[in-house]
Amino acid sequence: MVRGGSLATGGLGMAGGMAVLGGIVAAPVLAVGGMIAASKAEAAKQDAYSNLSMARLTAEKMKTATVLTKAIQRRFDEVSNILTTLNGYFTPPTKMATKFS
Repeated sequence: MVRGGSLATGGLGMAGGMAVLGGIVAAPVLAVGGMIAASKAEAAKQDAYSNLSMARLTAEKMKTATVLTKAIQRRFDEVSNILTTLNGYFTPPTKMATKFS
């Protein structure tokens, strides 16, 4: 029961009428605001899923880079060991040659 009638008849008077009118106007505004908020929430959810996909792709690229980096490190260690061995072979003859010059 809407009680916006005069105070004499048991209504809420002008203030009550304004409150009822305000409620009538506010309801559609709140409904539209809710729809807009829901639309923005859906867009934000889609952005979040997109970001998740990008993060997963980036994580896979990082795993690949880690594997490649480890392979490069192993190859570097192999070459370093070979050069150290060669240095061991050539250092004594080089020192002997400098003594004779």
